[in-house]
Amino acid sequence: MLCLIFLCSCKKQAEINGFSMDAPYSIKINGLSKEKRAEIKEILDKSDRIFDAFEDSFLYTLNSEKSLKRTEENKDLFDAVRLALPFSNEFFDISVRPYTKLWDFSAENPVPPTEKALNNAKKSVGYENIILRENKIILNNESEIELGAVAKGYMCDKVYALADGYEGIFDIGGTVKSSYNKPVSIGVRDPDGGILCSFYIEKGESVSTSGSYERSFYYNDRLYHHILDPKTGISVDNGLLSVTVISDSALKSDILSTSYFVSGIEKANVSNDITVIFVTKDKEITVKGKERDIKRMYD
Repeated sequence: MLCLIFLCSCKKQAEINGFSMDAPYSIKINGLSKEKRAEIKEILDKSDRIFDAFEDSFLYTLNSEKSLKRTEENKDLFDAVRLALPFSNEFFDISVRPYTKLWDFSAENPVPPTEKALNNAKKSVGYENIILRENKIILNNESEIELGAVAKGYMCDKVYALADGYEGIFDIGGTVKSSYNKPVSIGVRDPDGGILCSFYIEKGESVSTSGSYERSFYYNDRLYHHILDPKTGISVDNGLLSVTVISDSALKSDILSTSYFVSGIEKANVSNDITVIFVTKDKEITVKGKERDIKRMYD
């Protein structure tokens, strides 16, 4: 979704690579100590233990048992939920797990869920069912939490903070953050090949892209993808190909790229402290929010 176009450094780079939260991660940092490198890799490799909705994780336990007490081991789950809830609205809702588990984009011959199944799941969807207390999360009305649009951004901010004082680039599942003291050029990939547009980010800025081409399938000549409307549980079909958000927080960029994809261009309420790049299916680009020099490749 995003690609690093140019990066200049004369110092020795430490690379940390792996796979977690259903996506690869890649971190390149100048002069990072072996001890700090090992600490960051351990944290990322353990993130599935926190956020994986399918396996024996803290999130899985919360969704199954409908409550979870805060501990030192699961505090990241609590913090991610706490930070994500204020973004909740008609376009973004972390309680959509009853919908998302009905979709299997990895199946050999995937099919959309039935209307009956979606209507039944809808009864448990609604962020008001998530009760967050100081030391406990409670899920009412058989609700369940989905953090696919939250966890990567949360972890990107976390490892960025751990590497404070070092210059580098952090790419956690396509959510990118820079700690370089000079601008870094980022490109939004065209799923048909090449780059749709490019721009620079400064130190501390983050970028995330949500696209209808990431996980998808065709059924009866209609494209179904993983970005679901919280009101219906069905893939959003509003003419968008992708949405990219540039902000001062990887978590914010991760969440808002999904939220604005669901809202579409017309209904997107964009503040002036972030930049949002909307790309339509015919590859027309609309930019909202903070002004930024965007180089369009198809102009």
